[in-house]
Amino acid sequence: MFDEQKFLQLPEANQQLLEFMSIIYAPIAATPLSKLSPVATDPKVLRPVLAEMAEDGWLTVSTNNYFACNPDIRDELTRRSIQEGRFAGLAKIVLDALAPEAPKGWYQKRWPTVEAALRDLRLNALLGETHKLSSLLSEADQQCSNSPKFQPHPWFTLWGHPLDEAWLDYLPEPVFLQMVAPAYLRQADWKMENASNLWERYSALLRTAGSGMSTVWANFGGTIYWQLFQRYQWDSDLAAVPPGDGGVRMEHWHLFTAIRALSQGKRDECMAFYQAGLKLVRKRQGSRKALYGTPLESLYVLALLVDGSAAAFKEITSYFKEFAANNRGYLALAYFADARLTGKAPPMEGDVTFYQQTPLTFLLALIVRHWIGQTLPAEWLDGAASYYQKLNGIGYLWLAGEYAAVLAQALPDKDKRRSLYQGLAEATHSKAGTQPLINLYRPQQEWERTLLALQRLGSAAAVKTPATKAGVERVVWLLSRHKYGSGAVEYSIVPKLQKNTKKGWTDGRNIALKRLATEPEAFPFLTAEDRHLCQSIKLYSYGYYDKSYELHIQDAWPHLIGHPRVFWADALNSPLDIQQGREELLILKERGKLRIKLSPDIPTHHDWKPDSHFVVEETTLQLKLYRLTPNLLQLLQILGKDGLLVPTEAEASVRQTLEVLAPMITIQSDIAGMDNAATVEADPRTHVHMLPWGEGGLRFLMRVQPLGEAGPTFPPGAGRGNVMAEVDGKLLKTSRNLKQERKQADALLQDCPALSGWEDVNDDYATDDPEQCLEALQQLHELGERVALAWPEGEKLRVTPQVGANNLTLKVRQSGDWFDLDGKLRVDDQLVLSLRQLLDLSQTATGRFVQLGNGQFLTLTRQFQKKLELLRAYAETTGKQGLKVGALAGMALEDFIDEAGELDADKHWKAQVKRLNKIRQSQPGVPADLQAELRDYQEEGFRWMARLAEWGVGGCLADDMGLGKTVQTLGVLLARANQGAALVVAPVSVCNNWYSECQRFAPSLRPLFYRGKDRQQLLEGLQPHDLLIASYGLLQQDAEAFQTIRWSTIVLDEAQAIKNTGAKRTQAAYQLQGDFRLVTTGTPIENHLGELWSLFRFLNPGLLFSQQQFGERFQTPIERDNDDKARQHLKKLVQPFMLRRTKNQVLQELPPRTEITLTVSLSDAELALYEAIRQQALERFAQQTEEAENRHLEVLAEITRLRLAACHPQLAMPGSPLPSSKLQAFGELVTELRENQHKALVFSQFVKHLELIRAWLDGQGIHYQYLDGSTPMEQRKQRVDAFQRGEGDIFLISLKAGGFGLNLTAADYVIHMDPWWNPAVEDQASDRAHRIGQQRPVTVYRLVAEGTIEEKIVKLHQQKRDLADSLLEGSDVSGKLSAKEMLEMIRGGV
Repeated sequence: MFDEQKFLQLPEANQQLLEFMSIIYAPIAATPLSKLSPVATDPKVLRPVLAEMAEDGWLTVSTNNYFACNPDIRDELTRRSIQEGRFAGLAKIVLDALAPEAPKGWYQKRWPTVEAALRDLRLNALLGETHKLSSLLSEADQQCSNSPKFQPHPWFTLWGHPLDEAWLDYLPEPVFLQMVAPAYLRQADWKMENASNLWERYSALLRTAGSGMSTVWANFGGTIYWQLFQRYQWDSDLAAVPPGDGGVRMEHWHLFTAIRALSQGKRDECMAFYQAGLKLVRKRQGSRKALYGTPLESLYVLALLVDGSAAAFKEITSYFKEFAANNRGYLALAYFADARLTGKAPPMEGDVTFYQQTPLTFLLALIVRHWIGQTLPAEWLDGAASYYQKLNGIGYLWLAGEYAAVLAQALPDKDKRRSLYQGLAEATHSKAGTQPLINLYRPQQEWERTLLALQRLGSAAAVKTPATKAGVERVVWLLSRHKYGSGAVEYSIVPKLQKNTKKGWTDGRNIALKRLATEPEAFPFLTAEDRHLCQSIKLYSYGYYDKSYELHIQDAWPHLIGHPRVFWADALNSPLDIQQGREELLILKERGKLRIKLSPDIPTHHDWKPDSHFVVEETTLQLKLYRLTPNLLQLLQILGKDGLLVPTEAEASVRQTLEVLAPMITIQSDIAGMDNAATVEADPRTHVHMLPWGEGGLRFLMRVQPLGEAGPTFPPGAGRGNVMAEVDGKLLKTSRNLKQERKQADALLQDCPALSGWEDVNDDYATDDPEQCLEALQQLHELGERVALAWPEGEKLRVTPQVGANNLTLKVRQSGDWFDLDGKLRVDDQLVLSLRQLLDLSQTATGRFVQLGNGQFLTLTRQFQKKLELLRAYAETTGKQGLKVGALAGMALEDFIDEAGELDADKHWKAQVKRLNKIRQSQPGVPADLQAELRDYQEEGFRWMARLAEWGVGGCLADDMGLGKTVQTLGVLLARANQGAALVVAPVSVCNNWYSECQRFAPSLRPLFYRGKDRQQLLEGLQPHDLLIASYGLLQQDAEAFQTIRWSTIVLDEAQAIKNTGAKRTQAAYQLQGDFRLVTTGTPIENHLGELWSLFRFLNPGLLFSQQQFGERFQTPIERDNDDKARQHLKKLVQPFMLRRTKNQVLQELPPRTEITLTVSLSDAELALYEAIRQQALERFAQQTEEAENRHLEVLAEITRLRLAACHPQLAMPGSPLPSSKLQAFGELVTELRENQHKALVFSQFVKHLELIRAWLDGQGIHYQYLDGSTPMEQRKQRVDAFQRGEGDIFLISLKAGGFGLNLTAADYVIHMDPWWNPAVEDQASDRAHRIGQQRPVTVYRLVAEGTIEEKIVKLHQQKRDLADSLLEGSDVSGKLSAKEMLEMIRGGV
């Protein structure tokens, strides 16, 4: 390691010599070295200097007295030379004097040693001699290829492996782009090394380099596009279409785009792009057989094999011939080709390591083995899982997604990892819009492959005819419905091109209307119906330049009637039935008159033209299309929207008119004698038609069908009251009760809250919320025969009746420290689920509906759903079907277990429940020898702790600061004193308080300080009624001694001290042995939930699971995802073992506390100093390439500098003459407080800040007390007592030394001179004054410098408070503050 300070202490001549030796690089003898101009010294003088420097470790020396710069400092010295401008001249001297001439014959070596070759490569690289470097690199590789220093590349010796990022600022851009970076990227591909930072810099330089990069793209285009592809950087500007003169880059872009299309399921597009790119390659190289030879090309070969056509098999031969010898991925592909051609698939040769040549070759081997139906051995699957982890970790997300997809399909069903990888694969490919390669081909049995091979053989022997794609592709027409606020409804239609795949028809892609209109022959699969629609596409002109081909719905309607491939755009599974409707003329009896009107009603919002059409939606899938002939429009004009009202006495005239109109329009009349139809009773039921809609939604339509299922449909309460129609060859008529229909429809909506958004029953209602759809379906089923439900064929969803805990049969058995749960849920006689099945199935449910498959859903009561969520939160799986819960966690499930319809519990569970009920009902009495009168809430706290002790579990007393946690705890210690010695562990500053409180309130206990030289004897002599008081420091130091003792009671006071699970003091606490464990803390959670886990790891190990499980079940969902259910589950789990009361809840008599943030405006000079420090920090980080997350301590150090500058200029710049605005504000505040007879506690995190305040108080002659971390324990108590007696108006206290455990009620003001990150620490400090015994209102001032980092820290306080309150009181949660977020605070954001 380079020690700069030690280096600068060397004589200047020695410094220069060392720097020159670092440039020479290779070992050199003293004589030739002495002849070089920068040295120019007599060898006799030089040699001892070199020897001395070698002895001091600056140089190395070989047995033949060749000297070289120590490799540990060589690179740093060379970079120093470059930085200070000396390198170029010195390097030229070295090359001129030492670089050998090119050899004259092939048998001669150019360099005497490998180090000499490395030297010349190094110097030419740093000088930017790219042309010369290229030829030297080739020569050196030939001469030194067998040397370990050239394996796999000399760059790894020269620049480090991985690349030493310190070189990045010194390597010339052309050298880095053309030579260094590609070598590292290729190696990273082969060995799965993390090259993300390197790639980020490389790609950034490519973007900014502009023109002149043709050499890079020509030589490394394959590497660059492979990086883009496997990192899923498909939308990067580097992946965009290259400029028109893209040259070789354009070739590689075509290949990249082809494989991207393959991953998106567009195989034809893949073929087209690849062939276009290959044409460019062959044109440039002048060879008809040229190929790319890059990783992406092997995926094109995979696509050819999946295609399986004769032409494809003919094409792949050239790839196998060219690449199979050196690329084992092609060997796997060749194996698949043979299997498809012959139908036979003998076991693949080679073990797993054979195919692990690169991540891609191994992936291809895995896919091929799966496709040919050969089970993947465990070592292959484990290897794939390992590869997934590595690839995902280094940013190769596409490859990682492909490995996840392989594991999702290839792992055995019983392997628990299968569901994990199924989720990972689905998430990856869904986000990217891709499909896994493994899905391109369905694995086939050998007999299937053999039959296909025979078919292929027969086809090849037959006379070849042009292939047809009939049935492979088709055009569908998607109808969309648009409803406007006015009630008007309009329709539009677009064509889509679908392909038939193994999974069915694709969603379809857009087709240009222009092509359909002008080149229909380009689509041989168009049907006669399609061609009629294409003829309706017209060219519209909206100006000279604005022309477009459009298909207007009115032109399309006539050709949609009876078309078999028209779908709603949001329901692609069920075709529409579009029929020709016929307008009718109705004669209706209405209150003694006759109304003549058209039916159905013709919408009046439209300016109809002759022969246009309007639509009536009979059901969700049946549309009737009505043509408005000129005669109909004339009738509408004559009759009007509401029709014509005629008196009954004009019936004869009406009959005469109808006879004239009969040839023109169908007539439905209420006038007797005008029909010979049979009268039937109307079907009164409401029909609800449902259609799957969009992504997981439903579309509902409400109708009545008075003449039955085959008769006409009407909206409820609308249309004609008397209906006549031909049904199954019979003319029938009936009378509808329109009012009753409407009443039934309204009642249906009233009884189905899930459909409350359905405003108009004459119109449809659609929702894309799957949970709402299932709720609606369940509510509709409960209506029974009141409603008829109609589905498209094959699209039915089914929900079971509601089931709850009463349907559950449960068995509970003890197994060690666990209880095993086994149960069955009986839904009906045909459906019984095990409890484990139910949990697994309901895991993905977002509500109370559990998908069972085949469109069936299990309906849970809401209460039972919540109970299952609790069970999932607390239970662990065991075996294939078992569940288990910890003994303590089982108590949180007591209600769930007791509510089971049938419960079979063993004696251990019953005994535990009985014992707990007895403990809950017990009323432990406060010990008579407790010399204190407890308040009601304190008695409650004592009884709570005593019950936990009787139960044998630990507890956390988390009362607000100042509520008397110590006296409550002393009550429990007294109650248990006869059972043995007790231990209290506390911070040093609080130990004295425990001693004095014990003497005061529990004189029958014998308090003992654990300190001094005779500590071991003290432990050995402990007796009942002894209370040992120890500091956390000594607990850690003497951990082994403490572990040998079984304590009756262990109390950890201010237990936030063990929040860090990795700390030695925490580990020492975990190892303590005791009958009852208690922690007391006013802040059980300060920063994150991991602190709570640590407390309960001490109190009740296992209750909150392992640390990893706790993170997965609770911490991550709560802190990252703000998961309220996880928060409630955690709260329920810890609630029995945690008691927290706030002052507002229990101390009505405590005087009020007021908090004031006093903003201090800094002077211009202070602001200038602050801004200079801030800019220095930003510049320092801007020069570093390391991610902010890796520089947490550095960022925190810069923020601390800013905080010091905000407090006082002298803290940031010692000796600064600038006055402090904050100190001035403090002085004014103290003066006012003293004038009004107030006393104040003054807190600061910085002891140096307190020293400046102390100096000001001394100058003003103000009497004060002082306490910081260096104050001895004995003096702490003396100073606290003195202040309480009235000695001093001010008490200066460092935040960490005196922020807890002190009683300072003599003060009624608290001043925080500088805000601390964690508000809980400040609150603890403020509560030194605001606690029991305080008689006056307390005011807390926070002095915050305006426009500084302090304001941003104060803004974060509420977020930190929310973290604890979320668990203890139920509000929201914020997470930790990262280094990146802190850097943003420096930059200006929060």
